[in-house]
Amino acid sequence: MVEWFAQGDSYLAVCLKAPGKPIGLVAIERRKDQEGAIHNLGYVFHPCYHGHGYATEACRAAMDCVFGQLAAEGILTGTHPDNEPSVRLLKKLGLKEIDQGEFAISREEWLAL
Repeated sequence: MVEWFAQGDSYLAVCLKAPGKPIGLVAIERRKDQEGAIHNLGYVFHPCYHGHGYATEACRAAMDCVFGQLAAEGILTGTHPDNEPSVRLLKKLGLKEIDQGEFAISREEWLAL
């Protein structure tokens, strides 16, 4: 599974600095269902590492990459509306809810943060 995720630039491993232990991943795939350079932001972390700020730090770094290196126009992603931790994270990252469970941020909005 790790080999499959490591085959491209769309999935980024999130590891502790010491001892380099993987604790999750962040996905930044380009959305094929959208016009222009719109990316999806996804993430999954081992439950032992929830609530420690790792997801916030990793997603911010990924978003810097998406809007910097990849020159994306925006991010469009979603989560189940009942997934309160994920909803809080997306809002903390500056994404705005545009529909129930669907969140977005433009390049201009990200750079203004």
